[in-house]
Amino acid sequence: MQSETQRAARHTIFGLKGDRIPYNTWTEEEKHKAGVVIQLLNTAAYLAKRRLIPRTILDDLWGDIFRGAYESAHEHVIERRELGDKGLWKEFSDVAEDLLTKAPANDFYPTGRSDPRQVPGPSVSP
Repeated sequence: MQSETQRAARHTIFGLKGDRIPYNTWTEEEKHKAGVVIQLLNTAAYLAKRRLIPRTILDDLWGDIFRGAYESAHEHVIERRELGDKGLWKEFSDVAEDLLTKAPANDFYPTGRSDPRQVPGPSVSP
């Protein structure tokens, strides 16, 4: 969940939502990153569904990530389901929808970047 790949993928999809980039303009790379995030969350949700980990872990530690990913990339889930597997990422959707009924996602990613598709790097002073 905390690997650099996962964090970068989450930053990308949460940034797209924060900057209000319409889904129909997402690049294939951005869609891929959404899939990477959702697949990991789906696996965690599946483990909780099978009671291999307590559901409270998902809620307490990753609830904001579930809510944010769902709000950011729900259209990607729908698109992928329409292309084939109707039950794709069901566990992820079930947990995220349940969490969203309890509280909305936090808007903790910055908005209004000059180029929303660029991950901000470290600032350099002259």
